Amino acid sequence: MENKIFTFEKFFNIENFITKKVSEIFEIKRGRVISQKYIEENPGTFPVYSSKTINNGCIGSINSYDYDGEYITWTTDGAHAGSVFYRNEKFSATNVCGVLVNKDQQNVNTKFAYHYLKFIAKQYVNRSIGNAKLMSNVFAEIEITLPPIDKQIKISQTLDKMTELEEALEEALEEALEEALEEALEEALEEANIQYEEYRNKLLSYDSLVKLTSQTKNLIKEVKLADVIDINSSGLDKKIFEDEQEVYLANYMDVYKNKYIDKDFIFSITSGKEQQIKKANLLKGDILLTTSSETSEDICRTSVILNDLENTVFSYHLTRLRLKTPNLITSSYLSYLFDSEEFRRQQIYTKVYGSTRQTINKSEIEKLTLTIPSIQIQKQIVQILDKLSKMVEDSSGPLLEEIKLRQQQYEYYRDKLLNFKVVNKVSENQERERERAR
Repeated sequence: MENKIFTFEKFFNIENFITKKVSEIFEIKRGRVISQKYIEENPGTFPVYSSKTINNGCIGSINSYDYDGEYITWTTDGAHAGSVFYRNEKFSATNVCGVLVNKDQQNVNTKFAYHYLKFIAKQYVNRSIGNAKLMSNVFAEIEITLPPIDKQIKISQTLDKMTELEEALEEALEEALEEALEEALEEALEEANIQYEEYRNKLLSYDSLVKLTSQTKNLIKEVKLADVIDINSSGLDKKIFEDEQEVYLANYMDVYKNKYIDKDFIFSITSGKEQQIKKANLLKGDILLTTSSETSEDICRTSVILNDLENTVFSYHLTRLRLKTPNLITSSYLSYLFDSEEFRRQQIYTKVYGSTRQTINKSEIEKLTLTIPSIQIQKQIVQILDKLSKMVEDSSGPLLEEIKLRQQQYEYYRDKLLNFKVVNKVSENQERERERAR
């Protein structure tokens, strides 16, 4: 198989592969308990790595270090269990972070082992329990197939270059996307959004609802929000503590930028105690509401949760609305109602207070009066507004497709480079060719 990056026949002209367990070639260690308080009391320049993946796993920096040199670390517990990282520096690791120390540097290239383990480690994560785990005893039994050291180095260098190219391409495309949207789409999108907002406001006005209901011989109900909605403001903050369970966190910007949130959404990470997590959970049909911001226009912006979100909570900057009577009102209709200019002007802006930062209290949210047509009309309104909303979304498909294509290309070559069943087959074919030549 010939391509621009490498040729299998030339690259893998080798006969001997060995398979070793991680424990045979690495000393397996575990980090220590390093609390957020300890980090704050001992500030410095040496990174502390934990179980999260944001910021390359770094949760802060201190004035000392436990490791100095080339290592592999992996996340042992939580939502990102099985994530593998390459370290070549002075650093420390927490107790939810495993550390591998190379015992055989003459025959094992640490960077190669990192690429290999990053590729397969998550297959060994135990997800049958509430808190996913990949503990040291399991990690020790993972097998690594090793070509000779010179081939390991070439493979790791190839994957490093492809990763760098992918990151550079993604950065360049993001810049191009931002510039293109700003220059080429600004006027069109602004006009489309104005038209959409005008239509939405008209559709959700009281007069429009009266007209729609008279046509279908249904009645409009007016109810207090607290009568049909359970309101919960007991969200979690974004701090992570080592003695708590890690969970996904839906935060303010997630809600501000997205009308709907589903199970495939990429959340940030926080931690919480079992009772807190249970109280702040997110179920299908929940509505998340912004309750404070710098401007009143950003108060009471909403997102609808489309699936039961396991191991996910909401931020303390948000309020969760949960339907008491789903046969009376739909989540999507209520979400759009909060966007209606008439509803905001008459009900929300009058209840917001604050000078430098605007806020609406839970008690004021409870007093909001909802105008509710029949379920049938609510669904018709939502269907119309969903379609219109989709029409005015930014059209950035081609550039994003390019990023996706490069990611798939990288994964293809990575898989080929690390798939030694293919390599062995190539070697066998080469051996047969040599036999024929004799």
